[in-house]
Amino acid sequence: MRSLFFLGSLVTSALLPFTVQAADNPHAGHQMPMAHYDHATASTNNMHVMQGWSRALPPTAKTGAAFLMLHNMGAEADRLIALESPIAKVTELHTHIHENGVMKMTKLDDLIIKAGEMVIFEPSGYHLMLIDLNKALVEGETFPVTLTFEKAGQIELEVTIKSPDSKADSAGAMDHSQMHH
Repeated sequence: MRSLFFLGSLVTSALLPFTVQAADNPHAGHQMPMAHYDHATASTNNMHVMQGWSRALPPTAKTGAAFLMLHNMGAEADRLIALESPIAKVTELHTHIHENGVMKMTKLDDLIIKAGEMVIFEPSGYHLMLIDLNKALVEGETFPVTLTFEKAGQIELEVTIKSPDSKADSAGAMDHSQMHH
């Protein structure tokens, strides 16, 4: 029965448009084609975490970012409350906001994912900030990220490291080297 639910969830996920639906979400209406991501999926209960990726960085880089998609297939909202990855000493949830005409990165303590909502983490939007990297982000390698949700619990996803010029980050990226954490 569980495998039928998982298969049904994957089919449903594949048929949904890749657009964030919430009106109060800063990325509402922003579309990201499926071709930009790998097809790794992890899930528990009704929360699905998909298509994690990061970009390769020089060995001297101290910070990086990871991107993914969340889909709450449940009937209730859930909240992302913690992040962890062995690739970095600290893993935080960040987003970009426009303030007085300037784009600014800010740390978030949590993120509510409404019932039925799909949230896309992408450059210049929501992302996992990897602070004080334990090793270089090397193209072709992977690393795990554990996301903890208030209701769904922990979900671990493998993040694929792509080339620095990968189309997956064609939306642009912010230089994190000047961030103070």
